[in-house]
Amino acid sequence: MNRRTFLKTLYAAATATTLYGLPELGYADPPRPPDKSLKDYLHNMANFDMAHRGDIILKGKQLAILKSTLKKLRQTQRSVGFGNFAIISFDDGLHYARRYSSIGAFTKDEIEFMDYTFHFDAAN
Repeated sequence: MNRRTFLKTLYAAATATTLYGLPELGYADPPRPPDKSLKDYLHNMANFDMAHRGDIILKGKQLAILKSTLKKLRQTQRSVGFGNFAIISFDDGLHYARRYSSIGAFTKDEIEFMDYTFHFDAAN
C-alpha cells in the first residue's frame, strides 16, 4: 500500500466515524459525583498557600539546606539550559555544579537532603 492510498483510507475512516458516531459511546455510564479524596485534593490545590493536614514543614537547618540546594539547582538549570537540565542525570548535575564556580559544589548535607527527599515515602 502506498502513502496516498493509506492517507485516503485514513481520511475516509475518520470522516465516517465522525458522521456516524461510535456505537460504544451511546452506552456510556452516567457521570459519577467525585469522591471525598478528590474533593480534598482539589481543595488543597486551590488553597495551596494554607496549612493542610499532612503537610511537611521544615524548620531551622533543614529549611536553610533546602534554600541553598534550590539555589544551586536553579543556577545549574540556568547554566546547562532548561532542556538539558530535564535530561541530565543526578551525577551529571553534581559534576556541572562542581565544575562551574558560579554554581559551586553541593555540600554533603545538600546531597544527603536531596537523597532523603527523593527516597521519602510520601504515602506515610
